Amino acid sequence: MTIIIRTDTKEPIQQQVYEQIKAQIFNRNLKPGSLIPSIRTLASELQISVITVKNAYDLLQKEGLIYSFPAKGFYISDLSDEEIEKAFRPNTKCFFGETISNPGGHVFDIERFARMAHAH
Repeated sequence: MTIIIRTDTKEPIQQQVYEQIKAQIFNRNLKPGSLIPSIRTLASELQISVITVKNAYDLLQKEGLIYSFPAKGFYISDLSDEEIEKAFRPNTKCFFGETISNPGGHVFDIERFARMAHAH
């Protein structure tokens, strides 16, 4: 799982983590049922607060994009394409703009976005 933390933006770090994981779920780069890093592991890898990662994971859980098993970890939910697109839709404009301005960020599938936008 690749996450790039930008320090040249006013977007909170927890929102950056949340949006990037969400985009990787949307693009199916993170497969249903796959284990994602623990809160502590991801915080350590990104050199950010455990609370920041916890808050991002909480948002993902609220949307049903990830689930947890106590003492086992966090997993990607098995959602249909329609469920993923529904979960992604509210933040598309904000995330899309951030991705375009991120020269190293290839976390968004522009062709899939175009198909989704055209369908709605």
